[in-house]
Amino acid sequence: MKKIILVSVVLLITVFAGAQDKMFSVSLTGGISLPKYIYKYNKVSSPRNIYQGYTGGVFIEWNKDVSFISIALGLNYLQAGAINKTPAIANAVESKNRINHFQVEAYFLKFQPVKVFEIRGGFYFNTAMSGQATITKTDGTITKTDFKFGITEDNDFHKGDLGLTVKSFINISRLKLSAAYQMGIDNISAKVPEEIKNRIFTIGIGYSLIK
Repeated sequence: MKKIILVSVVLLITVFAGAQDKMFSVSLTGGISLPKYIYKYNKVSSPRNIYQGYTGGVFIEWNKDVSFISIALGLNYLQAGAINKTPAIANAVESKNRINHFQVEAYFLKFQPVKVFEIRGGFYFNTAMSGQATITKTDGTITKTDFKFGITEDNDFHKGDLGLTVKSFINISRLKLSAAYQMGIDNISAKVPEEIKNRIFTIGIGYSLIK
């Protein structure tokens, strides 16, 4: 976590250092996340449902005159996870799995066919801050269990996750309406032979403080 924050600060300083002669903006952002993950056990898929959450943070842009050359950095709080309707837990009918992340988004590609609309492509890195399973039993009782994060099998999930991200914006003066899709590359399960990969949609709105 400390390394991620340090890298983020260095990137911020780099962007600010070169901002004077470039098109530069900083926006506060917030919205909803619509996450679920792809789950496989012994390479056999098992369905998971979307578990709606929230996201918020800051989005920093540093653009050159050429429309497809761009650098942007997003620093976010993001809720991921999924709903399991068939948990392998005695007398359980549902397990809502929530993971709270600190997320870094880095964008390098930009396509802007018109002034008010743009699409960006890049990658993301998430590090888990906390997580919890909310389990509903057949008798209606609800229990909560905290997740453990690490690389050994006595943990539930890996702490970090890397993936690709595509984000679109509609720009209306200082407002930025956004929609994004994030596709995890890493298997975040610490259990063998499980395979879990994130799939996250986000919808949000931002306000440019510097434009």
